[in-house]
Amino acid sequence: MSARRLRDATSPYLQQHADNPVAWWPWCDEALELAKREDRPILLSIGYSACHWCHVMAHESFEDPATAAVMNELYVNIKVDREERPDLDRIYQTAHQLLSRRQGGWPLTVFLTPDDHSPFFAGTYFPPEPRHGLPGFTDLLRQIEQAFREQRDAIAGQNASLRDALLQIDATPPASEPDETPIVEAVRHMRMVQEGIKRLQSLRRQRTDLLLWQPVLEALDGTGPDLAALAGAGPTLGAICIRLEPTQDVSLPQLLLRQELLVEGRRVLLGLAPCEALQDLCGSVSRSGGVCLALPDWFEPGPDACRVRLAERREALEQRIRVLENQLRGLAEEHQIDGATGVLERIDWFCRNAEHIRCDRDSCWITGWTSENDIGAMNRALQEVGVQGTLSLRPPPADAAIPSLTHTPVWLTPFEVFTRAIGVPGVREADPTTWVALLVPVMFGYMCGDVGHGAVIFCAGLLLRSRTRLWPLLVFAGLAATGFGFVYGEIFGYEHLIEPLWLRPIEEPFIVLLVPIAVGALVLNLGVLLHVVGTCWRGEGRSKGVAGAAQLVVYWGIILAFVDLRLGWLAVAGMLLCGVNRLWMERSLMALLSGLGNLFQSSFELLLHTLSFVRVGAFALAHAALQSAVLALADAMNPVAAVVVIVLGNLAVIVVEGVVVSIQTTRLVLFEFFIHFFQGEGREFRPADRPPESRQQESSGEPRGP
Repeated sequence: MSARRLRDATSPYLQQHADNPVAWWPWCDEALELAKREDRPILLSIGYSACHWCHVMAHESFEDPATAAVMNELYVNIKVDREERPDLDRIYQTAHQLLSRRQGGWPLTVFLTPDDHSPFFAGTYFPPEPRHGLPGFTDLLRQIEQAFREQRDAIAGQNASLRDALLQIDATPPASEPDETPIVEAVRHMRMVQEGIKRLQSLRRQRTDLLLWQPVLEALDGTGPDLAALAGAGPTLGAICIRLEPTQDVSLPQLLLRQELLVEGRRVLLGLAPCEALQDLCGSVSRSGGVCLALPDWFEPGPDACRVRLAERREALEQRIRVLENQLRGLAEEHQIDGATGVLERIDWFCRNAEHIRCDRDSCWITGWTSENDIGAMNRALQEVGVQGTLSLRPPPADAAIPSLTHTPVWLTPFEVFTRAIGVPGVREADPTTWVALLVPVMFGYMCGDVGHGAVIFCAGLLLRSRTRLWPLLVFAGLAATGFGFVYGEIFGYEHLIEPLWLRPIEEPFIVLLVPIAVGALVLNLGVLLHVVGTCWRGEGRSKGVAGAAQLVVYWGIILAFVDLRLGWLAVAGMLLCGVNRLWMERSLMALLSGLGNLFQSSFELLLHTLSFVRVGAFALAHAALQSAVLALADAMNPVAAVVVIVLGNLAVIVVEGVVVSIQTTRLVLFEFFIHFFQGEGREFRPADRPPESRQQESSGEPRGP
């Protein structure tokens, strides 16, 4: 039922959610009445088609049957497209800001009372499980429904205050009355064009359906069932035509009197089905990627008569399409649709940014977030366009959620994919992208050191330059692999062509395994040091900083004790440092024992993480062994076959090892290095988009402003 409700909607965004297990309703009187009659709160979800996090939450929660079951049990669920209902989006975005004291966004998740549709809780994106300081969506659903049942009086009082605040906002008079005539005219002209476009789209869909019937009639060739007789079936049976791909296997038990054809490489099924089952049957076919067509009632007995009628309708339809296209072109020229569209685009931009803009007849105040480093550029921009303005950068409020702005060089931006996998750096948190840019290529090159393989990966990165933003990762990885290829003296597995600058991995396996462990120890110690510096920078107290320093002392004490047992006193000194700090800060024996336990656990985990870096050396040895195997196999064959084996073998090694090594590199960086110092709980700074240019200027050839 919910699928049909959203599938029949005019919004593509709502249609995308038609197959969700959530019993979605569009915003309508029937849904609101249902919530009031059953005394269930309303879960209102507002988004739009191009919203990334809307699709993320839909995939994580709305497509999950368990989450959908909770939503259907506790709430009346309403889905709204902000592009179709900007009035609702504006109201509830404002309500969200008043309730949460945070900036809004999409998806907007609002919980409404069933009687007066007042919001009593609001947020944006919620993950399925608790993370990054956000509650799990399913737990949140149950908690809010319980609060609604148990705290009705408190919610009613809150809603009254919220309504008063919204009324005050709406009642604030503008400083000057704008001229609404261009806006009204633009809207009227746009509606005329939009109605024409909808009619044109409907006619084109009809034309597409007619084109599907032509090969069906040719395939029948007088041997199949009479289409006119099938179309006239009733009243309990309905005729249908189903087109499937050759590989599609769909069980259709409702389909009766089935006739199967092969049309242009596709399977076509003609048959009858009970009228009450037609909708479910079409749904099954659509979900499997097939197409359902109802048999037209204008078919006449006999294949020749059907072809004539089909040709007549196609000609009539083409004529209507041509007439409507000419009408739309005339409307666009007569009413200057480009100019009207430009007016609407500028209005839309202003509405999206209106909360940060205050205007009177002569002045405009703009508030928002920016970097202290941008004040000079902003002043120059104002001077270039002749605007008299004053910039004032005030300290942010103490309770404000300050967005994070990172200044990453262009050549480092591809490596942000690793950082953003954890989150956005906080305001007082170092951006680890630079360290990632140093570590990732080096580890990749160490594991896949080969001059030939590195050159292939480098060239692949250049070839994919126009297809992906991550192509620099391949370029850097290729350069690193090429460099280590010279270090190992290896070109496409051949070790006799050049002399190694250091060693050959197969000949010195112990050293190859030991070096990554040593480097891993330094990297992990760097992570702990960054954690200590970060805690001091953020003002989180001396205790965490001392605990981090004690962890490093214990760590190196344990390692040096394996070299010389007498050096183990460092581990004891680290434990004493941690114990004295805990006693001084909390003056409790339990705090002392807890601190020592945490110290032992963290030091032990740091040792295990260090040993994890041995896999870097193991993959370097595996790479050399695979190349030796490929060359050995080629030596056992004739020259032609040997060339094929060498080429295909090297390609296979590049692809397989490239994937596996990339995964291992990502794991080491994210879960061995980042975990020690990077929290990633910041909020990304998203600058406002530039106001749209006037389309009238573009069409008239007038110069455009800066």
